[in-house]
Amino acid sequence: MNYDEFQSDKKRNNNSIQIIKHSEVPFYYKTNLNGLFKKLPYCYIKVNNYEEIRECIEYAKSINKQVSIRNSGHSCCQYSIIEDSINIDMSNLNQIISIDKEKMTAKVQSSLKFKDYYRITTTKEEGHLMTTPGGGCGDVAIGGLVIGGGSNYLSPKWGTLIDSVLSMTVMLSNGSIVECNDSNQYSDLFWAMRGSGHGLSILLDVTLQLKPIEPSLYHYSLKLNFNSIHFFENLLIIDKFTKTMDTRIYLSIDFRKSFKCQQQQQQKQPPQLLSRLTYFFNGPPEEGEMHFKELLSLLKSGGNGGGGNGDGDGGGGNGGTGEEYEFKKEIMDFKKVGKSFYDIISSFQIEQNEKARSFSKARFCKELNESNIGFIKNILDSMPSSLESMNVPDPNSSFSIMMYYHGGHSKTISKDKCAYVHRDNNWSMVVMANYSQYENDDYFNKWKLIIDDNLSNIGNFIYQNYPDHELTLKLRNTQSLFKNDSNLQHPYFGHHFQKLYSIKLKYDPTDFFSNHPQSIKLN
Repeated sequence: MNYDEFQSDKKRNNNSIQIIKHSEVPFYYKTNLNGLFKKLPYCYIKVNNYEEIRECIEYAKSINKQVSIRNSGHSCCQYSIIEDSINIDMSNLNQIISIDKEKMTAKVQSSLKFKDYYRITTTKEEGHLMTTPGGGCGDVAIGGLVIGGGSNYLSPKWGTLIDSVLSMTVMLSNGSIVECNDSNQYSDLFWAMRGSGHGLSILLDVTLQLKPIEPSLYHYSLKLNFNSIHFFENLLIIDKFTKTMDTRIYLSIDFRKSFKCQQQQQQKQPPQLLSRLTYFFNGPPEEGEMHFKELLSLLKSGGNGGGGNGDGDGGGGNGGTGEEYEFKKEIMDFKKVGKSFYDIISSFQIEQNEKARSFSKARFCKELNESNIGFIKNILDSMPSSLESMNVPDPNSSFSIMMYYHGGHSKTISKDKCAYVHRDNNWSMVVMANYSQYENDDYFNKWKLIIDDNLSNIGNFIYQNYPDHELTLKLRNTQSLFKNDSNLQHPYFGHHFQKLYSIKLKYDPTDFFSNHPQSIKLN
């Protein structure tokens, strides 16, 4: 059946399915575009129910094509669109199917975004005040995140998102729909879908175990003085603090340099490197403040430059006077630091740029020791120093390193509980670059090499939800090494590769779902 025949057949049967050729609408998706990864699918099909997904699979097979799945399209590498595939747009499958208050469970569809999920589960207005860990960005959909792990502010106390999954409804490559859980005949598929689900089946919906959450939570961002002589010493102090801190605490550290901000503020000097510590407490806000004060009391102060202030006007500094992390009384103004979890997640928005060219590099890290901090500093020092240092000045460019905490409850769970193998790591490091001028591709390709050299010294494992594109392609071409040697540790799958290969062979024997770059290939 060709394209026109399939389209006519749907119209004859009054089917609501929408089929669009890429040649007819080259920019079908309006958000999360990335000029570095322009994908040309055979066509787009927007589905409204599970039966239409089955029809897409049948159509793809009839013309010798494969499918790709897009929920929110949040993948930096655009892995939700595969070249010459039938791209299934699942964005309409975005509902909470049910919430059971007594059992504290929620059944949700794959394309539900976390900002909508948290709006319903965590706010007083909806009357639930129950939720699960998930993504740190509200525009991320549940489907893409849950099969890779899923970690945010709530994870130190409750583990990753996959640790809250009770069951999954999936569609296999033969079109059949099955529910998999820990105790039924599809328990092996359920094991694999939690952490390494790409290329095994299509996730339709998931049932999650909910946890109670406070209506108002303590969330604060404190600017750190990167020029302080104690700056890197303070990173060691923060890492040591995480080893014994309350599991209700979440921390992240980020470094950012934005030439766009320089232009907006009409600065003549190159932008400074900004650093920020984000603190979150999953419990009563008063307790959150107490623990935050404890952390601040440990940080070294003084040195060059000012301390800066947090998003809520607290934590101001008098650089060089020994008061770099002064804790102000107004920090407990809950209009500034006390927010619902929905408000916290909604505050993080990704700015859309049609000309964006973006890439990310990431590694897991066991701890922030002096050696790893040195490698991070190397990457920071190699960031573009000025617009003139690029091939073509790019005033829209920005760069960042994010350091996310992954410790807490997740580390108490066996690495063999499911396919997610990264539980012995305390941190993940993510380097991101955003620019718009294609003439700078060569310039940033050279910067990638510097990033790779330093990240490879920090760790070998990569978080599935922050893929390294170049390394992913290399791994695709060397899978036989991991298949034949059980002692080799795969950066995404670790020691689980051979077990995952067997599960792939069982549920997708024709290798129909193998076109996703992070999937295991049978051939």
